[in-house]
Order: sequence, then structure tokens, then C-alpha cells
Amino acid sequence: MYSKQNRRSLRHYFIDRDIQLKILTTNLFHFFAITFIIIALIIAPVVNKMFQSFDSETQYQAATLFLSILERIMPVLGVIFLFFILHQLMITHHFCGPIKNFAETFRKTAAGDLTRKIKIRHTDFLRDDAQLVNDMLDSLSQSFHTVQQEHRHLVSALEEVAAGSDGAQEHSDAARAIAEARKRAGVISELLEKFTC
Repeated sequence: MYSKQNRRSLRHYFIDRDIQLKILTTNLFHFFAITFIIIALIIAPVVNKMFQSFDSETQYQAATLFLSILERIMPVLGVIFLFFILHQLMITHHFCGPIKNFAETFRKTAAGDLTRKIKIRHTDFLRDDAQLVNDMLDSLSQSFHTVQQEHRHLVSALEEVAAGSDGAQEHSDAARAIAEARKRAGVISELLEKFTC
């Protein structure tokens, strides 16, 4: 059982009211339509006997059977309805939570924060998709880190060249620095080619 501080109140199950209420409304419509059809099929023969028969005894028995069926069905329907609402609320909660988490992560990523990860509970939907997005963010972060390192090395090599060269030794050092700068620029170009803009 959950401790008092870990228990969720009902209001916490509404993560995105618009989406959850649309799903709940649609599913309730289907629930009521199916329930109405089933009840109509069960009660139709009894109602038919009540109104089509000219014998008052048959009508009385049909009416008694009709009331008996309703007395048994209504409490069961009430329990099923309550269970249905709670179940739908939990299902939409486990679906909308990850969607909100994805949206927040995408907002942060668009702002340049590659450290945000999608955290999904083991009971939520979209766990595999969250792992794919997290792997993508890790790859982007690693590539960005590598580009930053290569950029620092390139700047350092260019500063060595800019320091000037007067003698043969310094000319050789400058040539090495330029070769190193070209190598670093090639690495940066390769990393940048992974991205399409």
C-alpha cells in the first residue's frame, strides 16, 4: 500500500484535462451505446409480450419479469459504470503523463538543453519511445560535446599559427599547427554533416 505522502489524489490523475476528457467522453459514448443495445436486446422480448399480448396474466408476468430484470441490471450497470470511469481515468493518466513529459523535453531541447531526459514510470505507456528519444538526446549531446572539444583544439592550433613564424623551426611548427587545424576542421565537418538543416 502507498504511504500517505505517495498517494495520489484524484486531481493528480488529470494531467491534460482536454485530451483526457475527450477520450473519456468518446469512450463513455461507446459504453452507453453498447449498454443500450445489450439491454434493448435482453428486454425486447419481455416488452413485446407486455404490449403485444391481449392476455392480462401474460402482461402481468411480462411486466413483473421486466421490473425484475431492471432491478438486477441497474445496480450492476452502476458498478460497471463506476469501474469504467475509474479505469478510463487511470488509462488516460498513464498515456497523457508521458505525452506531457515528451512535450516538456522537446521544449527544453528546442531551447538548447540537451540534458533533459524523459522519465517514464514502469506503468506508463510509451516507454520504448521514451528510450529512443533519450538515446537520441544522448547521441546529440555527445556529438555536441565532441564538436565543442574539436572547436577548442582548432582554436588552439590557429592561435599557434597566428603567433607567427620567423625561422625554419617555427615554419615547421606552423605547418604542423595548420595540419592539426585542418584535421580538427575535418572532424567538425564530419560531425556537422550528421545534421540536416
